[in-house]
Amino acid sequence: MEEKTFKDIEISRIMESPYQGRIVETSLGDIAHAKDDLAESIKDNGLMQPVVVRPQESNYQLIDGHRRVEALKILGRTTVPALIKNYTEREAQVFSVVANLQRKNLRPIELAVSFQKIMDTGSFTDKKELSHAIGKDASYVGDVLNTLKMDSRIIEHLSKTNAIRDFR
Repeated sequence: MEEKTFKDIEISRIMESPYQGRIVETSLGDIAHAKDDLAESIKDNGLMQPVVVRPQESNYQLIDGHRRVEALKILGRTTVPALIKNYTEREAQVFSVVANLQRKNLRPIELAVSFQKIMDTGSFTDKKELSHAIGKDASYVGDVLNTLKMDSRIIEHLSKTNAIRDFR
C-alpha cells in the first residue's frame, strides 16, 4: 500500500516537476490575469484542493498544483496544504499526465509536451505502454505526440490557443 501524508508544507521547499506539461502563458497579461483570478478565489473561498507532492531529498517535488502554488505566492502565503505521496518516478509521471488529462483548460500542445517529456525519460518503452498506463488508446497518444511534428507556426498557435480539442 502506498504511503501518504497530509500536512502543510513550506512553499519554499517545493521544487517543480520535470514532467510539468503546462506551458507558461505567452503574454504577461494572460499570466497575471489567470493567477490573480485563482488567488482571488482562494482568498475568498479558501484552497479547495491540496497540492500533491512527493518527497525528494529534503524537499518535495510538485506533482499536481502548480497554479495553486503560484496563486498562494501572490497572496503572500508561505505554506500550502499538501498530500504527500511516496510515488516512484514512474508513478509520478503517470499521475502528472492523468492530472493534466483531467484539466479542461489544458492546451493540446501542453499535453503533447507532457507526453514527450515522459517518453524522453525512457520509463515507458513505447507509446502503447504509456497509453495503457494512462488509460488511453495508443492511437490517441500517437496523435497527441504527432502535434509536436507540425510546422512551428502551427505549434506556436496551438501553444497560445485551444484551437482544437480533438487530435483526430
